[in-house]
Amino acid sequence: MTERIKDLLDEAVSRVEPRTLDPAAAVARRRRAQRRRTLVAGGFAVLAVLAGGGLVVPQLQKDPPVPVAVPDRPLPVPHFADGVLVSGGLRLPVPPGWQAATETRDRSCADSKRTILIADRLDGIPEDTAPACRLAAITVSVRDEEMSAPARGLVAEDGLVAAPPISMTLPGGEPAWLSNRISAADTIGGAYDLHLVLPWSRTTVFFRMSLADTQRILATIRTEPIDAGRLLVPDVPAVAELIAPDQDSVRHGKTTETAKIFEVVRVLRDQTKAVPDNKACAGPAQKGLRLDIGTAHVVVALGPHCQEAVSSLGGRVHFSNDAVTELETLFGIEK
Repeated sequence: MTERIKDLLDEAVSRVEPRTLDPAAAVARRRRAQRRRTLVAGGFAVLAVLAGGGLVVPQLQKDPPVPVAVPDRPLPVPHFADGVLVSGGLRLPVPPGWQAATETRDRSCADSKRTILIADRLDGIPEDTAPACRLAAITVSVRDEEMSAPARGLVAEDGLVAAPPISMTLPGGEPAWLSNRISAADTIGGAYDLHLVLPWSRTTVFFRMSLADTQRILATIRTEPIDAGRLLVPDVPAVAELIAPDQDSVRHGKTTETAKIFEVVRVLRDQTKAVPDNKACAGPAQKGLRLDIGTAHVVVALGPHCQEAVSSLGGRVHFSNDAVTELETLFGIEK
């Protein structure tokens, strides 16, 4: 009987086909899949720790990530194309009847008052241009260094400091910083000089003409900027300096304390609502707050209806009142 049962079992088993023709390979595949799942989970854990948070279970995000400004943009090469001066995102049409000159090609100007000159020097100093064109009505230069905001010197309680620059949004959306307001109050004996800095294009435009002519030329400018994204600032700057507007002067604070500087960087990076080019609104009528932090200059245009910050390294975001207050508190200049 026992032998008969064994024969029946052997016959039944012989008719059963295995689900997997190579069980050993299947086991190996399952082990590799499990190892991949472990590595992916571990990767998320490492990212969470590096970000400074605890270990969390990753979840799919429905909303797209906040855009980040483009770092390390190449230095533009100013040039004339079809009657337009091009430098980075700047587009400045040459007025009819004007001379379009470059320092290396044109050693003289027929009429400096009707000349747009591209300076060869990368230091942004028009005095270094060709002697005959030194006082060209418009001089354009680029800088292979940090783009600092133009500013007048103001007296604060602790000495002379750079005033916050005047913000402007050029047609097309690229931010610009002005040395002074575009008004008759800033003319001297009928003469008017203006420094226009486009930090993202690393370009400076010097105007030496009447206020009316300056306004007319400015109205023709167009820009083609790269979308802003969040503010770019140095990771570990050695020093940070904040200049905020006051009634008749400015409030000024400076720190080299690493802990405070890290907090300043955190406040800047916490502002994640990027301002697209077609929504930018900063204008010359607004007061400004200036933050010099390492190699970056961050300018905040203040106001109840338009309050946005621009970094010289790239990026433009909405800047909350709470963020302004926190910065002023960190520098000890709160009202």
